[in-house]
Amino acid sequence: GEIEIEGRSIRKMKRKDIAAQIAVMSQVTNVYFPFSVYDTVMLGRYQHMSGRMFGRPTAEDREMVEECLRSVRLDNLRD
Repeated sequence: GEIEIEGRSIRKMKRKDIAAQIAVMSQVTNVYFPFSVYDTVMLGRYQHMSGRMFGRPTAEDREMVEECLRSVRLDNLRD
């Protein structure tokens, strides 16, 4: 079979481009780290933090995470 993202074969895409479109989150029920829902969603901003590997998220990063949480109605579970 073939896997496509927006009509493009993933075989022809760079890993960074694929990561910009999709992510995988384990459904294992045991939590191996003390991250909140907010922290976990913030992991999705990592690719946009080039040059800031251990830096703090920007205001834009924080707003994007808040927007994502609101859009799926998880903002009340953020912590």
